[in-house]
Amino acid sequence: MPKRRSTMLSAALGAALTAAVLLLSTAIPTTANKAADRPEDRGAQHLGYADYGVCRGVNPSCYHDWGNVDPAAGYRVLVYSRTVGPRHAHLGPALGAGLNPPTTEAHAAVNALRKLGADNGFAVDWTEDVTQLSSAGSLRRYNAVIFMSTTRDTLDDNAQTALMQYVRSGGGFAGVHNAFGTEYHWKYEGLLGGANFYDHGPYQPGVVRVESRRDASTAGLPRR
Repeated sequence: MPKRRSTMLSAALGAALTAAVLLLSTAIPTTANKAADRPEDRGAQHLGYADYGVCRGVNPSCYHDWGNVDPAAGYRVLVYSRTVGPRHAHLGPALGAGLNPPTTEAHAAVNALRKLGADNGFAVDWTEDVTQLSSAGSLRRYNAVIFMSTTRDTLDDNAQTALMQYVRSGGGFAGVHNAFGTEYHWKYEGLLGGANFYDHGPYQPGVVRVESRRDASTAGLPRR
């Protein structure tokens, strides 16, 4: 009798375990299924911020065609280089008010972007006048706004609101060099670039070796 009960108990436990395994395999996706269901670009570097209208990363899913770009009309960008604090030498002296003020050879950064536009078929406007960024409507004339080595609190409240509305409506944004050593007290600026820059160590002598010239960024550089 004890042997029969033991056999029956073993059979019951075996059936229960089999049922449990079947239930778990049905209810919980396998690792393969999880991998198939999960987008390849999922990760912190591709997270967006819905509240701010910012999508980080170079994945095509970060691009949204809002229908506000007419290729036939050409492309135009606005370069903004106002500084409120340290000013890099490549910016030259502070520019005058308004849009497209006079420049000299000392304004190397702005001049380089103007030449880049002329060589590649897009128009470039430039300014250090914060009132030129005071409305999203005026910014929508541009396919992108480029912050060129801006520093500290370079925007007022109107410009902050306009830039945020502009990006939310599909406008492009690019930051060059010190662009993210800017607007430390405005969270949105840091989100546009993914981080803020605060400081770097002292200059140190060293040797730079170019290991490859295959990329456009190194094609014209010497070996060292």
